[in-house]
This record gives sequence, structure tokens and C-alpha cells, in this order.
Amino acid sequence: MNSMIRLFFIVGFMCFYQSLVAQTIDKQVLYSFVQLQNGSYQEALQALEELNRKEPNPDFYFAQIEAAFHLQRYGEAIELCNKLEKLKPNSTLAFQTKIYLAIDDYKSAQNSLLQNLKTLNKLPLFDLLNNKDYEKLVHTPFLDSVLKSDLYSAADKQIYRVQQLYQQQNYTEALFLVQEIISREENFHKAYFLHSKISNALGDSRKALHMINKALEITRVPVEYYDQKAKLLIEKNNYAEALNIVKKIIRKNPYHFPNYFLAAKLSYHLDYDDKATDLVNELLAVDPDNPEVLILKARILYKDNRYLKALQTVNESFDIKKTKEQYELRGDIYSATGTWEYAVSDFSMYLDIEPFNGYIYAKKGYARFKNSDKKGACYDWEKGKRYGSIDAVRYWDKYCR
Repeated sequence: MNSMIRLFFIVGFMCFYQSLVAQTIDKQVLYSFVQLQNGSYQEALQALEELNRKEPNPDFYFAQIEAAFHLQRYGEAIELCNKLEKLKPNSTLAFQTKIYLAIDDYKSAQNSLLQNLKTLNKLPLFDLLNNKDYEKLVHTPFLDSVLKSDLYSAADKQIYRVQQLYQQQNYTEALFLVQEIISREENFHKAYFLHSKISNALGDSRKALHMINKALEITRVPVEYYDQKAKLLIEKNNYAEALNIVKKIIRKNPYHFPNYFLAAKLSYHLDYDDKATDLVNELLAVDPDNPEVLILKARILYKDNRYLKALQTVNESFDIKKTKEQYELRGDIYSATGTWEYAVSDFSMYLDIEPFNGYIYAKKGYARFKNSDKKGACYDWEKGKRYGSIDAVRYWDKYCR
């Protein structure tokens, strides 16, 4: 029986791993969206035009519209909206409102918004009142008439108030109001989603996970609901289930670079090192100067005892940005290679950014001790003890008594 269970486990693991490996990246497509997300709108527009010439795709058209809008090529953006409307009716009405407002065509903007608000995919009230692209409509007689009509329901307006309270970090009042909404409308998935976010902000992770699961029982359409669930699972260190959720997110939205990066990070935490390495290398082929991906690659190399390559990689990331995590990682690499003086320097740089980290004081003290500076080491371990490091206590008891 035990051998049969073991066989099922091995087969299950291999199936899971193979499905993970099969999730490859279309680099050409992802490159276009990375350029858009990075603000390289001209490059993004050209790349997306090429993709759409090969095979028209609503997501590519919508990204083109966004790029053209940011480049202030409003006529082109409207033409693209008209093309996309033929493929996916009513999908661009909210964006058309933004475009018409940008060129002060208020009549067309009002008409587009009114058409949008009669669809199932209407612009959320919170976005309408808080997105700067719609601000020309705020405090106008037209918007007053919209708010007095039934285009936004009482529940829509209450959800807006919940979002407003959440943004203001008034979590207790937001929780009270969202619970009231749920008591009246049990199948209002947006309310459960917001309840999850509010509960998490209040430190109740169990309730937060329960509420996002309730939202997903009602609808599995919004990607942001899966994002919320993945975040909560990661906070609980439930990396395996989080990775399964991230894979679903990628299937629903295969054009968002951070989703692939998150899959790589979770693979690393789960010791799927080959998969993490494959994903990282694919991501760097798309965005070679992404510091977070470079740091993750350095971590994988360090874990694999490839210290020289890890050092080269983390140094590349330093050319782009400098964070305490990079200093700790490089300090660890220097410690692993016995380059204690440099390790001390990097741990010191970390502590310049976050001066009350006992864990780093323990590491720094050990590096100083190995560099024949016992007095300095004991000083660091004393500080590490003060800031709650068990390692610092152990080192101090062993070497400083």
C-alpha cells in the first residue's frame, strides 16, 4: 500500500512539474507588453502593429490603443477603437471617453460614457471619480445627472464608498459597510473581494482567504480576484497552492510580465530550481535590464553554489538599482567565498538602510569575527541580541563571554 501511495505521489508530482514546464513564454508578444508597461510607447506601438498584422487579437488592439493614447495620437487611437469594436462590441467605450475628453470633445465623451454605463462591463464609479483621465467630467451637470439616475445602482454607490474608505485606510468603517452590503446582496462578488482586502489590512488573514474564496465561488472572471488569493497564500507561505493560482492568472492574462516573474519566484521557493532558472532566463531575454529578475537569478546561482556567476549577476543589478536585499545577497556571496571584508561592507550598507535588523547584525558580526575583528563582532552581536536575533545570542554566548 505504501509503495502504491508513493507511486501516486511521484506520478502526481511529475504531472504537476511537466505542466509547469509547459508554461512557456511567447517572448515576442511579452516584449510588446513590457515596452508598454515600461513607458516605451513608440516601441510598443510598432511591435503591437506587427503582431496584429500577423493575427488580429483584441488584447493587442487594446494595448495599441493605450500606446497611441499615451503618445497623444488620439485620431489613431479612435481608429483602433473602431476596429476593436468590430471584433469585440462595447469593449472600448470607457477608453473612448478618455480619448474624447483629452481632445475636449465633450459631447462624444458623454455619449461614449452613457453607452458604456448601459453595458454589463460598465466603468466602476470609483474609477470614474478618481482616474485623472476622467476628471474633466467631475463636478459637471452631466455627471450630476448620471449620479442621480439609475445608471449606477445603490449597491454600486455603496461599493464606491467602501473603496473610498479603504483608500483612506479607514478599514473599520469600510468593513462595517461591506458587511452590510453582503447581508443584503449575498451574491455580490465585488463586496466579498473588498471584504477580503479589508480583512487582510486588519490582519485577519483567515477571514481574508475565506472571503476571496467566496468571491471566486460566485465568479471566476476577474483576474484581480486570483491576484488577491495568490497574495494571501504567499503571505501564509503556501507557495505550492499560490503557484497553481498564478498559473491560472497567466492563462487568463498571458501578457503581464510580473505574473511570470512571480511564477519564477514561487518555483524558486519550492526548490523547482530548473524551472525557476528556465523562467528567469526567458524573462531576461525579454527584459534584460530588469533588476528584480537579475536578483532572483543571482539567488538561484548562489543556492547552486555558483558563487562567481552569482556575484557577476547581482553586480549587474546594482547598475540599475540598489536595495538592502541586494546588499544582503552580495554579503552572503562574499561570506560563502571567504571574502569577509567585502561581506562586512555589504552588511553595513544594508544596516544603513534598515538599522534595526538583528538578523543582519548577526551576519555582519560573524563576517567581522572571521576577518579577525572579535571586538567588532561582539559589538555587532550585542546589537543583534537587542534586536531579537537568536543567531546573535548564540554567537555572543560562544565567542564573547
